[in-house]
Amino acid sequence: MTAVLHIATVGWGDLYIETDGQYAGAAREMLESGQWLTPTNDGIPRLQKPPLLYWAALASSLTGADPHLAYRIPVVLAAALSLWVTYLAARRFFNPRV
Repeated sequence: MTAVLHIATVGWGDLYIETDGQYAGAAREMLESGQWLTPTNDGIPRLQKPPLLYWAALASSLTGADPHLAYRIPVVLAAALSLWVTYLAARRFFNPRV
């Protein structure tokens, strides 16, 4: 249910006034500058996250999808994968009743 709601609402909200806009801006600057290891947004280094998040956002944006959706797709896929792995781990380590 969580994954379905997350996927269904991925395009909601303004991309440019939230944290998602900072990720999108860093991915855009990576493409423009060719600097693939040190992400920046407005010239300010963004070292809180590993570059994989920015690389995934950049790859997603190159698909030609709507920017509000494209930059959020990697986060949605990571959340869905995280839920699936949690489910599999719980199923393996606990009994079905739990």
